[in-house]
Amino acid sequence: MRINENLYQGKDVIIDAADDIYNSKTIKIPQNLEEGQEYTISFFVEQSLNGSGKLNVVVKDSTNTSNIAWWFAKGNSKFEKSFIFQKDQTALIMLFSDVVGKTNNIAASFKKIKLEKGDTETQYISNKSSLEPSKQAIFLAGGVFQEVYPL
Repeated sequence: MRINENLYQGKDVIIDAADDIYNSKTIKIPQNLEEGQEYTISFFVEQSLNGSGKLNVVVKDSTNTSNIAWWFAKGNSKFEKSFIFQKDQTALIMLFSDVVGKTNNIAASFKKIKLEKGDTETQYISNKSSLEPSKQAIFLAGGVFQEVYPL
């Protein structure tokens, strides 16, 4: 089984309930990705019980003014979407606690966030920079994880 390297260096995203119709948090897409290549973002979404069951995920440019892509995620489920990386055009991802304009007092959490090269999501692994050095040995050059079996 091939498992791609996780390029997302951040932590889980927790959005607390707030009296705000645009209740959201932003994560940064690393700008050292390969221009014109396809990448996949994936995570598990949990939404508070008063949520609609839908959430917006918006890709923004580096100025945080233009919406490049607008996606819907289902609450309490797995989300996966691929995009073509274009420096400055795919710089930020805004995660909303519900549908934009209707996020009042709704909380959400985004866990096991993974950004990887390619058009298909593979099994979640932490970013290697989040592991202590003695545990980074499982990551081979090129970001490919290989299963090791005892003799």
